[in-house]
Amino acid sequence: MLKAFFCGETQTSESPAEREIRLLREQAAQVRQEICMAEDAFNLLDDDLLVDALSYRIKALNLYYDYLLQLARRQGEAAGQQMQMERIGEMMG
Repeated sequence: MLKAFFCGETQTSESPAEREIRLLREQAAQVRQEICMAEDAFNLLDDDLLVDALSYRIKALNLYYDYLLQLARRQGEAAGQQMQMERIGEMMG
């Protein structure tokens, strides 16, 4: 009980599959935030080397996000669809 308290673990009725989907969503949200930050920095730079580095970073983050989407789709169709809709909303907005 104390180990759970000090390690940040809580007792929930969350199944292992639900926990994995939640963790995927959290990771995807973090990656989306990193993409936004990299794109903002890209738009502000004029140094060719940094522009190249950030374009590779943005590409790598997008590929990683696509990988997370694939995992979410395998885990649960609803989770994968919601993450896909969030991505479409970001691209349009």
